[in-house]
Amino acid sequence: MLEKISFSDAIEKASVAEATRGGIGTYGEKMLHRTLKFYFEPDESKHEITCFGSVADIRNDDGIIEVQTRSFNKLVPKLERFLPLEKVTVVCPIIENKRICRIDIESGESLPPRKSAKRGKAIHALSELSMIRRFIPHDNLTVLVMLVNVDETRLLSGKIRVGRKLTSKINCIPTSLGSIMELKSIDDYRLLLPPDMPETFTALEFEKISGLRGIGAHGALMLLLQLGILIRERKGNRAYMYMQTKINKKVM
Repeated sequence: MLEKISFSDAIEKASVAEATRGGIGTYGEKMLHRTLKFYFEPDESKHEITCFGSVADIRNDDGIIEVQTRSFNKLVPKLERFLPLEKVTVVCPIIENKRICRIDIESGESLPPRKSAKRGKAIHALSELSMIRRFIPHDNLTVLVMLVNVDETRLLSGKIRVGRKLTSKINCIPTSLGSIMELKSIDDYRLLLPPDMPETFTALEFEKISGLRGIGAHGALMLLLQLGILIRERKGNRAYMYMQTKINKKVM
């Protein structure tokens, strides 16, 4: 694994950097993104490095490291430039547990935090990774799926402007790190499926099992089909039946 300092030390470094920059970091990055950058490379001089016509989150002796918390489609032009020339690690954090901390904007009072009912799972990474599926697998590409726990700070009422958006969310502060999955080979991606995944299921059943919906579930299924982890069949006018494979088919 590529980590070089403890996760708690990375949080501390990111907090100091955020305070120094007035709460908004270089390129408008958020606290979770910044923490993971320090986790994989504590030397800030190796952050945000211009190479091959793009800005890499990190470039060091391990190669290029890209931390992407969402909108994986934005990685496509970078991967087109980076992968033919250098090893690339794409970090995909999934929020496993979240505490919601609310602040009264008028009094500044903080209310007792409450635990969010939503719980992230490793399988949720498939939705984002489907946006870069044409690069999977690749000899120069490693994906790290990281389960993290966070405190999300929200305004009790009212909204503030962050960039072009009005939002009640102020920040998402990482608190601890859960499991990490390293994905390189096709079979590694099987690790994202829950152990109780049935051998055969429909798209609707996949949504219920995975917690993904709509285009996110569709993208996940398309990636698993591409990798040969799933195959599908349709008889007559019935919905497709998806089946797990034991041996991967060759991916073209």
